[in-house]
Amino acid sequence: MAFHGTCNAPRAALIQANDGNFYGTTYFGGNLSLGTVFHRTPGVYETILDALEDTPAVVGIALGPGRDPTLLGPLPRRVHVQEWLPIPHLLDHAAAFVTHGGFNSVKEAMSRACRWS
Repeated sequence: MAFHGTCNAPRAALIQANDGNFYGTTYFGGNLSLGTVFHRTPGVYETILDALEDTPAVVGIALGPGRDPTLLGPLPRRVHVQEWLPIPHLLDHAAAFVTHGGFNSVKEAMSRACRWS
């Protein structure tokens, strides 16, 4: 795993905890953030994709820099996975926005008056 963009100042190496997740810290979390502690849970994207298999909605998933979408295998028909998505532009056309609740995601949803959870 590598740090890219505004998340390019790691405080220490990643560690894998007993729960199987990877944890790390950065000085600068994301856009306009004051630093962050994060974790990566193996298999979380695969679980989300399984749940979206039969959805009638068009779904976009942003994995983040350095993550190869092709490693997730075949995708459901209406699901688009990329390293990065132009979230502010997509919010202008979205019926809903499911987010992890990070500062930038919440700020962008509020600026576009989009429903989010």
